[in-house]
Amino acid sequence: MDNLVKLTNEWLAMMNSAEAPQLMANTVFHTDRLRMMGAGASGVENPANAHPTAAYKARAVSTNSSDTEPISIYDGIQTIVNMCRVKAGYNPLDPEGTGDNAHFLKFTQYISSVPILTLDWSETTIVKQKSHDASVLIDSFVKCFRGLAEEDIKGVENSVTQLAKAALSYAEAKEIESNFTQNILLSETGDVVDFNLYASLFTISQSEKKGTITFETDYTLAQASYSMTKSAWERAQPSFAKQEKETLDDWITAMSTEEKEGSEVRALCLG
Repeated sequence: MDNLVKLTNEWLAMMNSAEAPQLMANTVFHTDRLRMMGAGASGVENPANAHPTAAYKARAVSTNSSDTEPISIYDGIQTIVNMCRVKAGYNPLDPEGTGDNAHFLKFTQYISSVPILTLDWSETTIVKQKSHDASVLIDSFVKCFRGLAEEDIKGVENSVTQLAKAALSYAEAKEIESNFTQNILLSETGDVVDFNLYASLFTISQSEKKGTITFETDYTLAQASYSMTKSAWERAQPSFAKQEKETLDDWITAMSTEEKEGSEVRALCLG
């Protein structure tokens, strides 16, 4: 048997088992600051936003089929990412519950365990930014993202703006820490798909006077890029025959935190 197929079958058996998984290595997202907080960063909200680039979305839509199992490489990456999310118990729709940072960190460990995904790069960057203007914060955040084409930056900025709105809708009068996570699917050609993750821990609080949010940031941006080739997916695809595929729309919904219902909190200078 092809060794990659063998490893994939073993990974699928682990993911579909009800038993506790084997201990996995920490990822770049297990930063020193979060380790110092103890308890696996539980209690720290981890709102997320999912964004496919225009090229990825066009290719994913054009190859979509009525099959219930993942067939295309786009079905494959979406299904794999969702399987990791579910196994980790990570739910970005519930940032005050299982959408916390502890579950996100488990999610990153599962992503790093996928045999047909390759970690192309990962790094941490220290960003110094102090502003009462949320748009300045977003600019400083996205400017440090690796792996984006110039034509994708505006779309990513819009996506991060939605992420900030969702995160800030959970802010309280007291300061709380919230780990913002941006998920991006990319495809420059039909032969490789990339899954990029970006995350930073911010302190947010509600202004007593105007119900707005102010930021003071000196933060670490952790980021990583995973890729899957078409040839690797085609070798492993038969092993996924019993898996229900994750559509692009379902992936976006499952990985994107909505604004808290009833919240009137708004960020300064954030439309």
